[in-house]
Amino acid sequence: HRAIARIAHVSSGDEYLLDAGCGDKPFKKQFHVKHHIGLEHKETVYRENEADIYGDIFELPIPDASINTILCTEVLEHLEYPHQAIDEFHRVLKVGGYLIMTTPFVYPVHDEYDFFRYAPMGLKFLLEDSGFYISKIEPLAGSGVSFALLLNVYITDIGFFWTKWLYPIGLVFRPLLLLMTAAINLIGGILEIVIPSRHHKMSVFSFNHLVLAIKP
Repeated sequence: HRAIARIAHVSSGDEYLLDAGCGDKPFKKQFHVKHHIGLEHKETVYRENEADIYGDIFELPIPDASINTILCTEVLEHLEYPHQAIDEFHRVLKVGGYLIMTTPFVYPVHDEYDFFRYAPMGLKFLLEDSGFYISKIEPLAGSGVSFALLLNVYITDIGFFWTKWLYPIGLVFRPLLLLMTAAINLIGGILEIVIPSRHHKMSVFSFNHLVLAIKP
């Protein structure tokens, strides 16, 4: 949320923001726009969300050059045809409009529609090939925090599996697992302060990246 908030100023006032794959619009408060349009796939119509329109991200039901800003968080990795979606974003944006995206890099597979992971240069190629100018691509964490996240995923998955298998004795160990994950998060954060890697040119171990691109 903090990373999105830092660049939310690019869109404000009487403008149109398309929140592609909006879910419950978790970033709505960060953007002070009059028209925050949430888009979800038609297959999610019965799920709890705050979508304003339902449609195909590969064929957006939106006129050409009508949107000031597109927000697309944690969606790109779930798209079978990412290039087609980026082309559609470019089509519906006004000249000078912004595309704000986040997408995971070093992160576990999290559902059956999780197709891709994107390195910074891969994102740069994908966006520039569709006609975007890249303003920034930045890691949202360094190696310490990313390693802590992966270790906690492993501990949680394995630990909770075994504590369930050892039920009811295993219930005693679950609070210890939670304390362990909290300690690992703390250590990861301290490592990033003591040995910062997030802004180093060789920061190649980020769990997520933030992209800000412009339609020239």
